[in-house]
Amino acid sequence: MISDNDKISNYQLNIFVILTIIEIGMAALPAILVKEVKSDAWILSIITGLVNIPFLYIVSKAAQKTSTQGFVGCLKSLFGKAAGTILAIPVLVYFLFMVGLESRLFGETVKMYFLQRTPIEFIVMPIIIEAVFLAKGGIEVIGRFFEAVFFPIVLINVLLILIAIPKNDFTNLLPVFSADIKEYFSAIIAGSNSFFGYELLLIISPYIKEPKKMFKTSTKALLIVTGFYTIAVILNLGKFGVEETKSLMFPVIALAKAIDVPGSIFERAEGILMAVWVLHVFTTMAMITYLYSVVGAEIIGHKGIKHIATLYIPVVYLFGLLGNSVVQVFKNINMVGATLGIYTVIILPLLILIASYIKNKGGSKG
Repeated sequence: MISDNDKISNYQLNIFVILTIIEIGMAALPAILVKEVKSDAWILSIITGLVNIPFLYIVSKAAQKTSTQGFVGCLKSLFGKAAGTILAIPVLVYFLFMVGLESRLFGETVKMYFLQRTPIEFIVMPIIIEAVFLAKGGIEVIGRFFEAVFFPIVLINVLLILIAIPKNDFTNLLPVFSADIKEYFSAIIAGSNSFFGYELLLIISPYIKEPKKMFKTSTKALLIVTGFYTIAVILNLGKFGVEETKSLMFPVIALAKAIDVPGSIFERAEGILMAVWVLHVFTTMAMITYLYSVVGAEIIGHKGIKHIATLYIPVVYLFGLLGNSVVQVFKNINMVGATLGIYTVIILPLLILIASYIKNKGGSKG
């Protein structure tokens, strides 16, 4: 039985969803969308966010089913012990992959801009270990940390946006609706990975005080993320235009480097952005580390997550080292998102809802 002290409020859930979704993909999203639809990228950012709302609804409804028995417990109850375990394993692998790939992209970015001579292995491992340390504290500790960093993150992001706005040429956003409908679909698929993260509801639902309100709360968070992503795309287009934006590996960081702060309050805006961006990456990794720890513990029937979080460090590290370049790492992320991500976000929640409906219907007939 989970005590009320271990449960999270709607406000904390809102923060959890925002900080889990906004991750390293934020830095590359403008280039991803611009390559597909050019100046319509900011429109596609809005559309992609809205397209994810129905899937969020499905995840929320499925999460209500897992709120009493836990994620794996619910699967075992609906599908049987063996089948339930098998259905849970791809979710565990998905979370392990995502933490590993996030750590690798983080390492590549830090190496590119700050630590050119440092081996990637020495950048990746520390942030993995730090994420494990936070995750081992449990949902209450994670919630307190997220609350502590949320306001500074918002404040600094807002300040950087306000500084970046005046020197933008917003005619770069034109023409509007110039892309083909097929390119729109391609952009939605390419950009959807950056909006994933709300699948955390499936795992943390037993810790939510008001499970019936999780869809409403999470929708607000998703809309905030959508607005933030859209502003980032608009500012990049306004500053660099279509051709330069799509040629950049991490346009958001390039935008921060190009910001000219009036009065020379601080000389390097990208240093401030990188500090906030590290928090974005770290909060996402810590949450996903907690998620794979819970799923891994439930699969083997282990009561605590601390040992599971530590046990999988070598696996996460090896996943993080897959790929010889940043381009290959992005390809790996797209592949994982298109397979295990869709399974976790769409297919499995639908299976839970269908099986639950059939079971309840059969029970009522009996």
